[in-house]
Amino acid sequence: MLGTIKKTGEILQLFDRDSPEWGVSEVADLLGYAKSSTHDLMSSLAEIGLLQQTDKGRYRLGWKLVDLGQALVATTELRAVARPVLEELAAGYRESTQLALMDAGMVLYLDRISGTQPIRVVMTDMGPRVHPHCTALGKILLSAQPWSQIEEIVTRNELIRMTENSITDLEQLKIEVARVREEGFAYDQEEMMTDLCCVAAPVRDYTSRVVAAISVSVPAYRFQRSRNELRRATLEAAGQISRRLGYYR
Repeated sequence: MLGTIKKTGEILQLFDRDSPEWGVSEVADLLGYAKSSTHDLMSSLAEIGLLQQTDKGRYRLGWKLVDLGQALVATTELRAVARPVLEELAAGYRESTQLALMDAGMVLYLDRISGTQPIRVVMTDMGPRVHPHCTALGKILLSAQPWSQIEEIVTRNELIRMTENSITDLEQLKIEVARVREEGFAYDQEEMMTDLCCVAAPVRDYTSRVVAAISVSVPAYRFQRSRNELRRATLEAAGQISRRLGYYR
């Protein structure tokens, strides 16, 4: 395994501006690898998007590397920028706040601030990744994707029923995503966990691209009487983070 990882790194390092394309035989000869194993490894890298094959059978770097680079930049800077805003939002309403992005079709939590209400949402058992269709964060992140990409995510991960309120129909999800795109915020109304409601808003970078989302999580009985105020506060907090990342409308 370690040998394969080392070979992968050596192959990827060959690609630069001066040498953007490589053939299997060239790589094998230069690195001293067997041609058959080099072919298998480069084909595998192409399958997962780290390389892409040209019409002439040569290889270039794949677009997956761009996604990984953007994720690195986002997660490195994003958490540091968002943390004080999340803390202020959590302190102001004494409710739990979250920061997340989309990774491999799943919602990946980057940060969580626990609320201080006597009765509050405890989300530590949910794990670092959750399905996007049943969370407010996920709906925001899905709404930033083209519908073809959303269909791929749904095909891969399925519309799993987490509670009786979960969206399990593709057409229903399409309607919900369209609503989120139009309104600019999303709700989770006991769709991920019974007695848990959330409101989420998008975080944008300097290119206006949605790079993450933040949310406030509230027990259902308390959410209904404060949802409008929480929505406005969440939108404002997301706007603050976005502006700190260089976004201007």
